[in-house]
Amino acid sequence: MCIRDRLYSDIEFAKGQEALANGEIDEALIYFTGLTGKYPKSDILFYILGKTALDGKHFVISEEYLKKAIKLVNNVPEYWIALSRCFFDQHKNEQAVKALKTALTLNPSNPDAWELAGKMIKILEALNEYNHLIDKLKTISMNNAYSLFANGLITAKKYATALKILQYGTEKFPNDVGLLEKLALVYERMMKFDEAITIYEKLIRVGNNSQKYLRKITSILTILHDDTRLVKILKMVSAYIPINEPALWDKIGNILLKAKDYFGASEAFRKVISFNQNNPKVLFNLALTYQELALYKKAEEIYNKVIELNPQDHAALNNLGNVLKEQKKYDEAIECYKRAVQIEPNKAISFANLGILYEELRLKNEAKDCYRKAKEIALKNKDYDSAAKFEEWENSV
Repeated sequence: MCIRDRLYSDIEFAKGQEALANGEIDEALIYFTGLTGKYPKSDILFYILGKTALDGKHFVISEEYLKKAIKLVNNVPEYWIALSRCFFDQHKNEQAVKALKTALTLNPSNPDAWELAGKMIKILEALNEYNHLIDKLKTISMNNAYSLFANGLITAKKYATALKILQYGTEKFPNDVGLLEKLALVYERMMKFDEAITIYEKLIRVGNNSQKYLRKITSILTILHDDTRLVKILKMVSAYIPINEPALWDKIGNILLKAKDYFGASEAFRKVISFNQNNPKVLFNLALTYQELALYKKAEEIYNKVIELNPQDHAALNNLGNVLKEQKKYDEAIECYKRAVQIEPNKAISFANLGILYEELRLKNEAKDCYRKAKEIALKNKDYDSAAKFEEWENSV
């Protein structure tokens, strides 16, 4: 049996691993140290001891055992990475860089080495090693290396450097979602919002989380108060958004509705309804878009569906009254307004709409009475502008 197999089958080693798994680092160190006499030629044992001591911030002990591991076997990049990290944590900067370079010479694509390099960027720059590292990075064909290196740079708030690294990476791997996400993040941190939005637009096309990226775009443009551009982007990227994302289409519909793009909003809400035909909120919004598009018959149909689902929906009844009035279905419209008033007697809007209809029908006394009630409610709610408007209507009848 080889040394490795003997070590891994040793009961004391198993106890050390169990202690390590339970977060008992010092206890694990005791078990592992007790095995050094039994396995004096085991580079693996010394490496595990060194890493365990490093995790416990016992840097002197860690350095000692990692050097012993490397003395036995010097071509394992993980040993050099751990030693580099040990030097780095002790501020032995030149030794840390030397160990890191050795690890990358042994394996230029090692992800742990590139992540550590990102964390050590200030030291690498100070020791004029940055360009050497970039030259090495450009020679490898592993997208994860760019991403991990950028992680360390972003953590260190070295955004300009991270931007260069990610630009190199995305040139080599133009559709790598992880690199593109980090690139967009760096652009945001650097307040380069146009560039960030461009990347998020691409991610919607190549990624598999459209809602996440659309949320990012929406957040940026909401902060910038640029609704016009938001609508333009939504129209452009909607072809890449799967139809089976009703929550996303609902969000798009609401944005377009707010921007008064009623046709676009109706298309979005129809996609949502295709998945759930009994969602009263989405149905209401769909009916509202039809109403704004003067498609009164369709709006009437959808508002009736909303009221069927929720007979106490004041807003749907009020809007249905408006739609019926536009179709000259006056008796039905009056009935809707009256039902709305019964449900919400302290809302002025239905009294006002009923008054407008009575006035159109030349029922002056009824119109004046409705305007007066609307005025009283507005005053009660301290809505003085509306109250003044309703008083003016009342006096003009």
